[in-house]
Formats: sequence, structure tokens, C-alpha cells
Amino acid sequence: PLPQPFSKLQIAVWEGCYTAYSVQGQGNIWDAGNLPDGTVALGARCAIGFNSVINYGTGSTSAHAIWANSFWQALTFGRNDPITNKPDGKPTNVTFAVNYATDQIGLTDPGNKGGYGSCRIAGDATTTVPSIK
Repeated sequence: PLPQPFSKLQIAVWEGCYTAYSVQGQGNIWDAGNLPDGTVALGARCAIGFNSVINYGTGSTSAHAIWANSFWQALTFGRNDPITNKPDGKPTNVTFAVNYATDQIGLTDPGNKGGYGSCRIAGDATTTVPSIK
């Protein structure tokens, strides 16, 4: 069995291009697998990465800032209430937080999710913040 150096890690987010991409048998760097699967194999409860290029940019209105801020907000404080535009106080699990964050990018640029639709979740996708001890 593999050593478990990430056994206390609840959620790892590898927000970068191709961080969840792997192609076995091609004789290239991707043969080693992807970061989310590797992180979970080493003991993390849940890990997230992306299978394609994701848009970066600069500033608080860039795709990566919108995705990251929306993901962590939904996971810890809930999604924005459509009336108050403030978090609803109902933290979500990883799956809902990923979907919410990806949808937020689509709101700023309809029809374009900046590559964030290629998100891959490894491990327990129902992980929530209250489960972190």
C-alpha cells in the first residue's frame, strides 16, 4: 500500500490547466496520472482538477478569480441569494460548489465557461466544510 501523507487533507483544489488530465500508454508526462487521483490515492478525502485549458487573467473579474471565490464561498458560506446577493448561509458540498462556481463564470460571459466545465472531482464529492475536523 501507498504511504498516506495526505490523510488529514480534506479538500485539495488544483486550479490549473490540465491538472486532472491523464492519458495512459502514450509515453508522455501524463502517463503518471493526474493530480486529483494521485492526491486521493495518497489519502486526501477529495481533490479537484481540470481536464483542459482554463482561462486565467488578472483582477477580481477574471475567470479564475470568479471561479475560486465562488467555489470557496459556496463551500463555506453558501450560494448567493438572488434577492440580497449575499451568501445564503447554507454551505454546499464539493459537487454543488463546483457547479455553482462554474455557473458564475457563465453569468459574466454567457456560453463560455472558460474551461472550468472540464472540472474533475476525485474521491468523496459530497465532502462539506462541516466534515472538516
